[in-house]
Amino acid sequence: MDMNPVSRVENRYPSFVSAPSFGGIWRRKKPRIEDLFDPDKTMDPAHREKLARRLAKQHRANTRFRRLVYVMSVLSMLSTGGVAYLGYHGLKDGLREMTMGPVKSAYEERSLSPAQLSGRPGLEGTLSERYETMKPWFEHASLVSEYVKPAVVEVGIYAEGEGDHGRLQGTGFFVDDEGYLLTNAHVVGQRDEVMITLLNGKKGRGEVVGIDGIRDLAMIRINPADFGLEKVPVLKIADNDARDGDWVMAMGHGLGNTWTGTMGIISSTNRYQGGGTMILQTDAAINSGNSGGPLVDMKGEVVGVNTGAALFFENTGFSVSSQELREMIPLLKDGFRMFLIR
Repeated sequence: MDMNPVSRVENRYPSFVSAPSFGGIWRRKKPRIEDLFDPDKTMDPAHREKLARRLAKQHRANTRFRRLVYVMSVLSMLSTGGVAYLGYHGLKDGLREMTMGPVKSAYEERSLSPAQLSGRPGLEGTLSERYETMKPWFEHASLVSEYVKPAVVEVGIYAEGEGDHGRLQGTGFFVDDEGYLLTNAHVVGQRDEVMITLLNGKKGRGEVVGIDGIRDLAMIRINPADFGLEKVPVLKIADNDARDGDWVMAMGHGLGNTWTGTMGIISSTNRYQGGGTMILQTDAAINSGNSGGPLVDMKGEVVGVNTGAALFFENTGFSVSSQELREMIPLLKDGFRMFLIR
């Protein structure tokens, strides 16, 4: 009889023995499912059943552990997200309180009353009282629109085969009682003649007498008698430059309509285009067809000439400033021409 204990263990439990290590100390192998079906290993039925039970128990333990890890991961993510959400809103509320707290306190003390803000109507009283306070302001905007309308015209181009019927290209407006109209250079292009349509629908031809492609300005002259005008409705160029935050209205024939007017504010006066031309940025909508139309303040005076809007951005329009207009209008009347279209 073989009395070697190693041999006895190997014969009885062949799958539980590993190579010797640590000075000849034998250690137990982790059971494997392959041991149950390996034909090269001899194993009695009782030991096989015992090994199967151990493998099943180990599988259940592993499954419970994986489920526990999954649940703990989900709970950890939820708790982390909740903490981050609460922290973000707490920080935002804290910053709002830090920044708006002094303003709110000053407002409550009437040190920053609405009446002190650029002469705007106050916000005291109930909603109906506020409406009555603001009503003259609303009506004033309507009056400005009605005042500006007659001086704004459609500027079209003559196409071959269309006779006296042209296509809308943009907008223009009268700048003096002799029949001079101001519009954009990109509206007239390099044409010497364009089609003019008044608010009452009367059409006629206009002569392009001056053009400045750098500032995107053009001057057109018509004969008032040809349009039946006894008195030309003229818009005054503002003597003072616009300021950030001033209320303005953009007038014209946007999107092919007979008349459009949009309202907004001067977003920025610190904008420049090619050649150093000073332009204004406004959030009043400027659409296709509005080019060459006037940008007027609440006195009905022209503070800019609409040139276009920024692509892929909303409420971002641009106008040539009145500072540039005061300088260029006399030159354009005298026949200044520079064909450099943006």
